[in-house]
Amino acid sequence: MYRAFIADDEIYVRNGLKKHFPWNKYNIEIVGEAGNGEEALNKILKRDVDIVITDVLMPLLDGIELAKALSEKGNKSKIIFISGYDDIKYLRSALKLDAIDYIMKSIDLNELEETIKKVISLIDKERSEKTFQNLMKVKLEQSMPLLQEKILRMLIKDTIEPSHEIEDKISLAGLDLSNNGIYFVCVISLQNFYSLYMDKSEMSRQLLSLGMLNILNEIFSRYFTGYMFESGIGEFIAIINYDEKFTADIITPINDFSNDVYDAFKKYYNLKVLIGYNGPAYGLKHLKESYEGSLRIAAVNSTARTFESYTHDISDYEQDLLSSLGGGNEEMVYQIIESIFKNINPSETLSNIQNSLFSLLMLPTGIISELDLTKETPYIDIRRLCEQYFLCDTLSVTHDYIRNVYGKILHAINIKKDDQNDIIVNRIKVILKDRYTSNLSINDIAKEVFLTPEYICLLFKHKTGTTINKYLTALRIDKAKKLLANPQKKIYEVCYALGYKSPCYFTKLFRHYTGLTPNEYRNITTNTDS
Repeated sequence: MYRAFIADDEIYVRNGLKKHFPWNKYNIEIVGEAGNGEEALNKILKRDVDIVITDVLMPLLDGIELAKALSEKGNKSKIIFISGYDDIKYLRSALKLDAIDYIMKSIDLNELEETIKKVISLIDKERSEKTFQNLMKVKLEQSMPLLQEKILRMLIKDTIEPSHEIEDKISLAGLDLSNNGIYFVCVISLQNFYSLYMDKSEMSRQLLSLGMLNILNEIFSRYFTGYMFESGIGEFIAIINYDEKFTADIITPINDFSNDVYDAFKKYYNLKVLIGYNGPAYGLKHLKESYEGSLRIAAVNSTARTFESYTHDISDYEQDLLSSLGGGNEEMVYQIIESIFKNINPSETLSNIQNSLFSLLMLPTGIISELDLTKETPYIDIRRLCEQYFLCDTLSVTHDYIRNVYGKILHAINIKKDDQNDIIVNRIKVILKDRYTSNLSINDIAKEVFLTPEYICLLFKHKTGTTINKYLTALRIDKAKKLLANPQKKIYEVCYALGYKSPCYFTKLFRHYTGLTPNEYRNITTNTDS
């Protein structure tokens, strides 16, 4: 059903429109009429009107003013103007108001019918869009928890978008997070959770995760404001708002919260948990960094808190392992890993061994971050790295997994070292090319590339197959050949131009490399050219 209103100061026009147009055919009800614009405005605002058919020229308030007044008050009625005056200024005014049509008196009912069809089509389209938007709004409200969780996951695991875009998403999800806020990130990771999930149906798993999240939210709300959510199977994350109340002490509530979580998961699920905190993170863009730090801290805490009975200690190997890893020394890295595994107590359970050696898996994170190699190694997805580690079902598989991870790190480091070495060698070549005429020494070159003379000599020989001095001499001989092509150049002038002080030495050197004296070379080349 559509509702229409007729405004015209001539009653016969109003009656004619009501009587002679087939309104029922288009499911339209005439809900009112008025003889002037002011009366029409008052009545329309009190009714639910879809279509207003109004004369342009009326007393008190003309049709153009009526349309403006309705628009200003937020009325969405579709306007159809009628007029007995073929005046271009009225037509222009009507078009500026987005009128549906402009019909001249005497009214052509066929023309009016075509206009009504157009109006109904437009109203149907807007109603359909509004219905769809309302439906989407309901669906959005129903899925708001999922949307919030998706955005929270994005904040701690993805690269942050431009601030205005992330603020729009946070606002849409109704999250109380400021782009410039201060936060702590807490990671709660369940140990041996695969055995708990393994034989359960998907429904049971979902209910189990929901129960865990409810417990965590209840404990979290005792101490903090912020958000607690599940970021993956066996992992929960809390983003803690760093309120003013923590200015003096945040360590106490963190410890109290951790102890309550340890106790609750032990009591209800007989599970041990790893908990790591990191912060403060100044702004949303640092949440990902804080999350990764929390993972590393959780790994360190695992050995200290939960597996104190396991006596094997890798700290004796850490410095040598890091040094060998940073230097790309594959042989030494693999030798240290073998030593660590050979010293493992075979009577320990695989679970205890894996948790103790978890710090070995996390050890390279500092080097990887420092060398900016995260994307080139398995550490681009720490969550997946850890999951695959704890899925290793034997000590042998665990050994191979760690060895394989370290192998990929070594590969990435050595590729980067090769790239850096290529840059150094190319820089040395540029220095030689630019300054071959000067009295250039190995020490001078070493200072310019910030390395020792011994290192650049070995590196240059390794990369080029020749020494720096031989490369410089070859460069000078090549330049000499070009200079000798000019018969006006004296031999001693060529000698001095190349940076040599003795023409005799230059002649001897040139003959050694080419088999000819400078004069013999010039005679042969110039004769050949002629």
